[in-house]
Amino acid sequence: MAPKFFIIVFSYYVLRFFWAIQQAIEIKVDEYSQELHRSISECSKSYLDNRCTPGDRVPALEKACSQWEKYPLNS
Repeated sequence: MAPKFFIIVFSYYVLRFFWAIQQAIEIKVDEYSQELHRSISECSKSYLDNRCTPGDRVPALEKACSQWEKYPLNS
């Protein structure tokens, strides 16, 4: 009877360990996703605020516009 109890308890803690790892990974992925979304939003806003569309682009902003253009517009 005692070995079954220890196997059950051991299994419980192993499962808790893997669950904790899964939760930590999900949190990191969510943080990365939010940071990426924020970065894309900032680039899109800068692209639109500075009128970086090809017909309106100012030569002085060519380099910055090219960087902002790499991200999809969220409008």
